[in-house]
Amino acid sequence: MAKDWKELTTDELLNFNGPETAEIARFERIMQQRTAESLREFQSELSNTANHINQSTDRIVGVGNRLIKTIEAQGEAQKKHQRSIVWLTVVIAVATVAYVIITWFSVQTMQEANDIQRKSANIERSGNTKT
Repeated sequence: MAKDWKELTTDELLNFNGPETAEIARFERIMQQRTAESLREFQSELSNTANHINQSTDRIVGVGNRLIKTIEAQGEAQKKHQRSIVWLTVVIAVATVAYVIITWFSVQTMQEANDIQRKSANIERSGNTKT
């Protein structure tokens, strides 16, 4: 009795050297079956690979979307920060101008006070010299 087709090795199939046409046809059918099984297995593996690629692509897209959201959030934060810096600069400039004006008025007032003191001293001296 012939071996079950699943038990035949590839070497037995490829090295068959007999004249029996029925045996040759059987081996040919076995080889076709193994080829079909190999192709189905290859198709399954290829399908699994495609699924893995799709999952990886989905993950990459998800990471990319999160990265875009993070960058947009950082952009908004930077925008607020820059606005704050602009306003702070304006406040500092206005305060500096106010300081300059106040200092200028203070200097003017000090000069006027010095003039008054000088005049008072002159009046006092001239009053003391007359007596």
